[in-house]
Amino acid sequence: MLLQIIPAGLRRSVSQRAQLVISIVVFLGFGVAFATMLPQAYTGDTALKLTIDRLVPNIQFVNLVTVIAVPLGVYLAAILLLFVDQIKRIQGILFFGGSVVAIIGAVFLSGLLVGQGGLLDIVVLLVSFFAGLRLLGGAQLERVERATDGQGFFSSTRSAELITFEGAERFVFWTVAFFGVLTLIEANTMYAPLIVTENGAPLLNADAPGSFSVISSETAVVIDLIIVAGLITATKGFLGYEATRDVVIIGPKRTGKTHAILGMYIQARKNGQIVDEHGDMGEYYSEFMDQHDFLDPNETAKNTDYTEIGFTYTKGRYFRKNVTIRGFDYPGELTQYIGTGLHLANSGDLSIPPADRAGDTSINIDSAEFTAFKNHVTNGQQNAKSGGGTVGSAQTDGGMDIGSADQGENDTDDEGGDDDEGGDDDEGGDDDGTTEIERHLIQTITHVLPVVRSAETLCFLFDITRIIGDLDPEHSVQDYTTIQRNQTTHDSSIAMATKSDVLIDDFEQEYGFSPGQSYDGFADYVSARVDTSAAGNVARQVGNGMFPVYIKSNEVPIAEDSDEMTFKPEFVNDKPIVRGFNAILERLGEL
Repeated sequence: MLLQIIPAGLRRSVSQRAQLVISIVVFLGFGVAFATMLPQAYTGDTALKLTIDRLVPNIQFVNLVTVIAVPLGVYLAAILLLFVDQIKRIQGILFFGGSVVAIIGAVFLSGLLVGQGGLLDIVVLLVSFFAGLRLLGGAQLERVERATDGQGFFSSTRSAELITFEGAERFVFWTVAFFGVLTLIEANTMYAPLIVTENGAPLLNADAPGSFSVISSETAVVIDLIIVAGLITATKGFLGYEATRDVVIIGPKRTGKTHAILGMYIQARKNGQIVDEHGDMGEYYSEFMDQHDFLDPNETAKNTDYTEIGFTYTKGRYFRKNVTIRGFDYPGELTQYIGTGLHLANSGDLSIPPADRAGDTSINIDSAEFTAFKNHVTNGQQNAKSGGGTVGSAQTDGGMDIGSADQGENDTDDEGGDDDEGGDDDEGGDDDGTTEIERHLIQTITHVLPVVRSAETLCFLFDITRIIGDLDPEHSVQDYTTIQRNQTTHDSSIAMATKSDVLIDDFEQEYGFSPGQSYDGFADYVSARVDTSAAGNVARQVGNGMFPVYIKSNEVPIAEDSDEMTFKPEFVNDKPIVRGFNAILERLGEL
């Protein structure tokens, strides 16, 4: 009962932190247990020590400590790089702590290395340390210097360059794995030195292979094997741990899906939070910045019907979370099919491929389940056109019709360019005999539904220009409520009010300051303006408030001597003015 009171997003956040704490405890536990194996493995004149000594018999001051100083120096460099890594920082901090515990435990229990080091060993350690920094850090070290130039490197909002060291992570893991296996062998076996000396020259010992024998009991070997396997597994899990959140952007026609995702990407890029790009995100961004104009997805998209755009960004200072934003440039009509598809999938009447296979699955349009999906949609459209007002003769649980009648003229984005392919889904066929509605349903099944179904957060778009202009006042809100009810795996949803710059003048006249001076005040103002509308009611249902966002635009003549006007984005110092997207990125990172 108590868990039901706690919001799902908070439960998941706490769960992720609990998972991290558990992985830390397990890692440290195996580290301490592993330390108890070291005395037996490395004290006394072991074959390994004799082998190393015989390899370097004529180099003064060089001994086992000197040899150990080389990998230890590189290892410490790798741990430092993990601490500097802006994704794995907490692993670097706690891995260092775990290593210290293990080393101190080994020294305390066995006296290993105590009083055996000299000045040369310290020099070797330092040289190896700095060589490791250069080897594993490479060009990234220069980026660290640029990132720390005049700003707080350890803040969650940083320079435009994300610093991460995957090579250091791999080195730490393989070092632990190698040392673990070596210790397992040394602690439980006996063998002749691999090297013998003859007339002062080191030679391979031909008797070594036949001298190998197990000296520990079966129980001891099994226990040590469990400890080493556990340490390696815990290290891999601890180093690879990342808190994640998958977000999908959903919006019908004319809601500005393209530029909402683009605005989020621009803000995350400005914050230096970008980890990865998905689909054609980079190309969309480059074209927008080159043209200084809103995009026409019909021209930008490689595929005339859909194009995946999205990105992954990191949020947080020490407890990092990777948030993946996924969306599509797709015909707005597809939004009304999502709820239907999810409902049929939940009842076992429609097969949806997993998200990692989105786009790779072929659809048989003659199959019974595809025909049923098509019938649900077409019957609903006919009901809507005959005056029913909503699309969907098939009903979901609760009696709510599936879909909405958000169809009509071409889908022109008020911020410039066409946001989606417009027009009604009709029976106009393609050259291959597939009708437009069949093509759209195939895209819904193979591309959109897998992403929506796997998302943990649903981000619904509301076009402010349509709400305050009383254009389509229901604003396809029934689509949103149907999607939210039938997407059973998400734990949170959020509302984004696009094109909110149309309210800037009204806000400034009423309050005397700009949205840039008080985003919270502007957000409250926008929420109040839409509060009594159907969109405002749905925004309250989806929770987390309504976040107004915009890429600031100005109305200008479409040509130099033309009376026809259009909207173009405003650039200052070759950078677009984006507002509200940082609040969205912050909120998604907190869920």
